[in-house]
Order: sequence, then structure tokens, then C-alpha cells
Amino acid sequence: MCLCSNIYGPDCRCTYSHQPKEMFGYSLAVIAVAFKDIVVCVSLHPGTVNTDLSRPYHKNVPKDKLFSSEQSVSCLMSIINSLSIEKTGKAYNWDGTELPW
Repeated sequence: MCLCSNIYGPDCRCTYSHQPKEMFGYSLAVIAVAFKDIVVCVSLHPGTVNTDLSRPYHKNVPKDKLFSSEQSVSCLMSIINSLSIEKTGKAYNWDGTELPW
């Protein structure tokens, strides 16, 4: 396991390049604990965004749930702007609903 540390805790750039997404989230949570009153750490699901990467799945996605990049960013920014320290450690869907772990 690679947890390249710096004075603040795990260096997420190194961790993320070597570990799955869950490890990245864990590393951020460790940092959030160190800065518990000023850092909010959440996971965000952008929905299905109309990109080349998601193209194979487009046929299974309702038209109103296939977002442009701009739509997805707008939804995520609404969530980000409403975050508070109490929401640390949670996951949110593009529409603001909380996702279960």
C-alpha cells in the first residue's frame, strides 16, 4: 500500500495513482480529520454525462438523464455550494440526494 506522506498526512496525488478510488476517499477523510473544522470531504456522482466514455451506455439512459458537461457541473456546483461540515463522509447523487454506502 502506498501512502506517501507529507506533513499534513497522506499525499493524495501519490495514493490515487496507485490505489483504487476508495483509497483516495479514505486518504481525503484522514486529511479531513486533521482539519476537522475546515475541510468537508464528500463523494459526488455526476450522473451520466454525454461523453465518448459513456457513449456505449447512452441507449440505456433516459434522454432526460443524459447530461451535457455543463448540466452536470451546474448540478454538482449546487451541491458543493450547500455543503457543511456535517455532510463530511457522505456521498451525493447529481440531484443532491444522498447515496448509501
